[in-house]
Amino acid sequence: MRVHVSHAAKVLAVLAAGALSLTACGGGSSTGGSSPAAGNELGLITPGTLTVCPDIPYPPFEYEEGGESTGFDMDIIREVTAGLGLETDIKDVGFDGLQSGASLAAGQCGLGASAITITEECKKNIGFSDPYYDSLQSLLVPAGSDIKSMADLSGKKVGVQQGTTGEAYARENLPKDAEILAYPSDAELFPALQSKGV
Repeated sequence: MRVHVSHAAKVLAVLAAGALSLTACGGGSSTGGSSPAAGNELGLITPGTLTVCPDIPYPPFEYEEGGESTGFDMDIIREVTAGLGLETDIKDVGFDGLQSGASLAAGQCGLGASAITITEECKKNIGFSDPYYDSLQSLLVPAGSDIKSMADLSGKKVGVQQGTTGEAYARENLPKDAEILAYPSDAELFPALQSKGV
């Protein structure tokens, strides 16, 4: 699971120990901060409301259903905010802005929740809650494919989500003649797989 944490989120993470963990991250800058205003000790963007930024769609963790953001991460966030007596404002942002810390630094959100792997590089720029989900790398191929291992990807086009640990793993471990195509999100990646573009 990926979670970027500002001042407010650090406080929330402590209160919700074990809440949010993390599948991709790059460098970025952490949010600077001034002292929160009186009555807004959590440093919320909007007093009384935790503004959360996911990168939707990323099922089962965050996705739209019936016009509402839902999924594993969103359920946890809503429980935490309800327990703190806060409202939840969910703003869908691109993963690049989350993983770089730009969305937090710009004051777009107070917490990012979107499956970000906790790495030493990320820890230099982003505060994380305790991990709550172990995410493993997987190779997804169409049913009936003759691809059974990474060695079978020699000379093939392989789709990855840009800026993720999956992309880094693919670039380090796939056969040298595999062509890696990076997509901004699953919304572009899965159709490419279904259409046999990768």
